[in-house]
Amino acid sequence: MKNTLSLCWCITLLLVLIGCAASSQVPITYPTHLEAIKADKELTTFLMLSDAAGGLSAFTGGKKHATLIAPTDQAYNTKGVENMIAMLNPQNMELSISNIKEQIVEGTYSPQDLAKKSSLKNLNGKEIAVSKAYNVWSFNEAKVIRVIRTKEGYLYVVNKAF
Repeated sequence: MKNTLSLCWCITLLLVLIGCAASSQVPITYPTHLEAIKADKELTTFLMLSDAAGGLSAFTGGKKHATLIAPTDQAYNTKGVENMIAMLNPQNMELSISNIKEQIVEGTYSPQDLAKKSSLKNLNGKEIAVSKAYNVWSFNEAKVIRVIRTKEGYLYVVNKAF
């Protein structure tokens, strides 16, 4: 009897922990991609690059729905200071635009939609590999840290810049 009660408690605890983990992964809803990016303290570099490219609205605004794959500040740091200075230079606006287009996919792709895809095409026309291992999504080699839902689509925050 004592073993049965211990087993019941272990199963109950496990179910509670699984429920907590699942609820922590529920996407947060924001009105726009821009508001979600501004609210995330780890996406300031992505915000600066999108501003240097003329703003996100040029790519995702209006009635366009998009999926954004936004690298964290730390992910951009691995590209090197010289590369970041070049991308943020107003004289290199095409470089900023190209970088932002690398991170945007036309259309809304939820995690459930991604399960049906092996790749997506970004606004530059390049294929982005989509995979899932051990319950973690990846785009190319960039692992998804969190998923944010907006009215304009989904924002996937990743640990590596393309």
